[in-house]
Amino acid sequence: MSIAGVNSIRSIENCLPLIYPNVTRSFGYIQALQIKAQGKAKKCNAQVELSSVNSIAIDEVFCQNEPVLGGIDLDSGFLVSLSHEKHRDGVTWQKVLEAGQ
Repeated sequence: MSIAGVNSIRSIENCLPLIYPNVTRSFGYIQALQIKAQGKAKKCNAQVELSSVNSIAIDEVFCQNEPVLGGIDLDSGFLVSLSHEKHRDGVTWQKVLEAGQ
């Protein structure tokens, strides 16, 4: 729900009983589940071979009023870069893109 619906933890906590009657989970439970998933995703992503990426499309979205800078491989559609930053200026984009090289 946090990925597909871009919902906050509080929203997920409130919606669970509506989707699954009599099922509730605490804020902490949902947060711990997200942290566990992030750790698994990080390990999985570290194993992805990106040497064939030649060109990407970049864009930004905002999460809690802060920019998240992303890049997608134009050939495969794979999300090759995603970085939660404090700024979306040229210096920050340069840092994110250079890290991807």
